[in-house]
Amino acid sequence: FTVIFGAGAAFTAPAWQAIIPEMVPKSDLPQAVALGGISINIARAIGPAMAGFLISLYGFSAPFWVNMLSFIVILLALIWWRYEMPAHNRALKRESLFWSMKGGIKYARYSLALKETMLHILVFMFFGNAFWGLLPLLSTGIAPGNAGFFGLLMGAVGVGAVTGALFLPRLKARASANQIVGIGTLGTAVVTALFAVLSTPAFSLIAGFVFGLSWIFVLATINLSSQLALPEWVRGRGLALFLMVFFGSMTLGSAFWGWLAGLYGLKPALLLAAFGAVVCFILIRNVRLLRGKDLDHTLSTDWPEPILHTSFGDATEDRGPVIIQIAYIIDVDDRAAFLAAMTALRVMRLRNGAFDWMLSESTETPEVMIETFKELSWHQHLRHHDHITLADKPIHDKVRSFHRGPAKPVVQHFLVIQ
Repeated sequence: FTVIFGAGAAFTAPAWQAIIPEMVPKSDLPQAVALGGISINIARAIGPAMAGFLISLYGFSAPFWVNMLSFIVILLALIWWRYEMPAHNRALKRESLFWSMKGGIKYARYSLALKETMLHILVFMFFGNAFWGLLPLLSTGIAPGNAGFFGLLMGAVGVGAVTGALFLPRLKARASANQIVGIGTLGTAVVTALFAVLSTPAFSLIAGFVFGLSWIFVLATINLSSQLALPEWVRGRGLALFLMVFFGSMTLGSAFWGWLAGLYGLKPALLLAAFGAVVCFILIRNVRLLRGKDLDHTLSTDWPEPILHTSFGDATEDRGPVIIQIAYIIDVDDRAAFLAAMTALRVMRLRNGAFDWMLSESTETPEVMIETFKELSWHQHLRHHDHITLADKPIHDKVRSFHRGPAKPVVQHFLVIQ
């Protein structure tokens, strides 16, 4: 049942996160992400305390029945929202599930902003989940050590997280994203280490509050970084990959620290997790978060529409693969700078759907450079046009600035026939 529950969360979590930018303007996205964290942690504060109360009155099954009924509220919210799919400019058939997933993976592979964000969440969740994985055992060692106290301890963590989310805007005005994550990581590490020696309820609740405060500093910042790293066309798939790393690291961390505690005891496991969290953050402290903050993911009209001869039908027909060739005329003195600019262009092409990218030079005319890349089909190439954002425009402009021909670089499209 736990596996099935996790599979359900894997379906719903990316969808919930992907719709947040559709509800608010980009300027309000940090507050919206923080508000999402507040709602989760208010539930985390109320839910376990309520569960402990229900267990003490009606037994262990009662919270599960109440939790089941609570999903009615979610269904009513979805009915009330009445989400409408965004209109598309092209009459293209729906992309297959396999190629859609592959496109999301390719984008993540070539997106520096998303990869750096996923590295941070991978490291933090692995070490941070020593606390969550071992908390039920820790709470039993602190008097009174029953379900009611466990719920109270979870409530303290939730209240700390809500407080942290409310305080976060002020902290953002004074510190960078990496500094905020560093503060949060240090806070969670200190509390994790303290729980190795704490034995009084009052101090445990205070430590739980500090842990929740630190936890939300890290998660709200990293979640915002993942949102800002992704344009609309791939946001759901990108967030699914981000959450796969999130939950995967959480799973490995919980299992590992539980296994280690089983071998050597709770205290060594907690102290090692706290030490590892600090050391690993120091190692990746220069891996930049919120790299996508200054990127404009508005769709660009910079690319001209590809021309399809009437003998091939119209754009609604799908054939392929497609080979695209672009000819540039480059001065010898600009060659090194042009090649550097093409490196960035290659990453952008592959990120947005191209494959088999190459750059070649003419043996007859050294100034002529030919960029060649492929698309799976004509429809995929049209989608590539729809994936170009204003954040990609400076890369195009930089490459074109080196072209010395009498006109723009010549672009040709070829359909493979054998």
